[in-house]
Parts: sequence; structure tokens; C-alpha cells
Amino acid sequence: MVARLRAQSPYNIARIVVAPAGGGPDPTGDHYRRAGELLRAWVSQGVLTSDTGPAVYPYSQTYTVGGCRMTRRGFIALGDVRDAGLFTHEETHSHVREDRAQLRLATGSDFGLIFMIYSDTAQAIDRILRDCEDGEPIAQSEQPDGSVHRLYRCGDPQRVAQILEVMEKK
Repeated sequence: MVARLRAQSPYNIARIVVAPAGGGPDPTGDHYRRAGELLRAWVSQGVLTSDTGPAVYPYSQTYTVGGCRMTRRGFIALGDVRDAGLFTHEETHSHVREDRAQLRLATGSDFGLIFMIYSDTAQAIDRILRDCEDGEPIAQSEQPDGSVHRLYRCGDPQRVAQILEVMEKK
């Protein structure tokens, strides 16, 4: 799978984040050095840029289950969950924790996302996210299983504030 991801694009993030063979830390440090160099090159080439201001990134996955096409929505945002009582796999498996620590040190970046589930029976956040999906997504990927992943950027201060307000209670 890693070879397929890398073949898709010279800018596939798998080139940076995938741990060395065996899944543990690279004792030579070469993997992390190369990852840091590659990330810096992508930034200098404009492949990756800093955001222009506060935003959330609506993310949708459309897939088929039992013959029915479904879409689930969520969002990507920067947040501090250190005091939330969460334990990521990096905190539970020492070899992964060491690998990710070395990657963070070499790149000055954290590439991990935490997938969290929240209750939104009134679909307040879902409505806001759908409203943010006007125009073309900033990224789209169609997977071999037929699923389609779309990423949008929502920098509208009012919508961002609404999401924060609803999530604060969760």
C-alpha cells in the first residue's frame, strides 16, 4: 500500500509520515532526516503553505454500505486535548511513541489526527459543515473501494464560531 501511495504523487504525505520498515523507530535517524528535508522542500516549493487565518476543514467520506450510498461528515481543526483524558496509540505503544517523537523532532510538525465521535442528534454541526461545502473541495480522493473523500476549507468567522460553540458543550 505504501508503494502505491508513493506512486500516486511525489507529494503524497506517506513519503513523510510512514514509519520505517518494521514500524519502529529508525535507529540510524536517516528516515527522520529525509522526512524533515522533504517537508522543508515542499514548503519552499509552495506545495504546503500556512493557512491565512482561523479555519476548520470540513471532511466528508462518501461510501457504499449494503447497496446504499452514504456520506458522513466531520471536520479537521487544531485543538488541545491534553486534559481530555484521551490516549492515542502513540501513548500506548512505546515503539510508535518513539517513532512519532523522532518524526516531530526532525520536522517540527505533528502529522497525527485524532478521530473523535461526538453526538449531534440535532445535526447542528452537520448543517454548518454542509454550508461550508460550496464550490470545489481543496482536495478530493477516490479510493479503490469506491469511497470518495473530500476536504473543504471554512474560514467564515461566524461558521467557525458556531462550530466552536456547539463543540464546547461536548
